[in-house]
Amino acid sequence: RILLLEDEKLAAKAIIQKLGELSADYQVVAQIASVADARRWLPTSPAPDLILADIQLADGTSFEIFETHQVGTPIIFITAFDEFA
Repeated sequence: RILLLEDEKLAAKAIIQKLGELSADYQVVAQIASVADARRWLPTSPAPDLILADIQLADGTSFEIFETHQVGTPIIFITAFDEFA
């Protein structure tokens, strides 16, 4: 059960496709494009097993999400920009 935080539709599609190629057991339970939507989703949904978080989202950075929401789930931060790496 994977939560994908990604605002670029093509990137999200590519990530979901790659996860499917790696294992049929991987399930993306939600694809969220904004900090605001993630802040609404996290407290009202079952905890995922993994979070893949693009650093730059539509309305801020994914780091802002985790400043206000404690999660016990492993997070892998992903980015296409060298300056965020």
